[in-house]
Amino acid sequence: MITTFWPLRVAFLVSMPALNRIADRVEAGEQIRRPEWAGVFLILKTKSGQHEGDLA
Repeated sequence: MITTFWPLRVAFLVSMPALNRIADRVEAGEQIRRPEWAGVFLILKTKSGQHEGDLA
């Protein structure tokens, strides 16, 4: 099982700094209005805060 997901784990590890930068921007109130690359992942849209249906 561990060997099956290693490409995704490596992609996430490599992309983590870029994902964290986008998360910091969203937390500061900025919205991603157009697709943006964060490492190897394409972020299509974001939302922050509590929304209807969230458990927290």
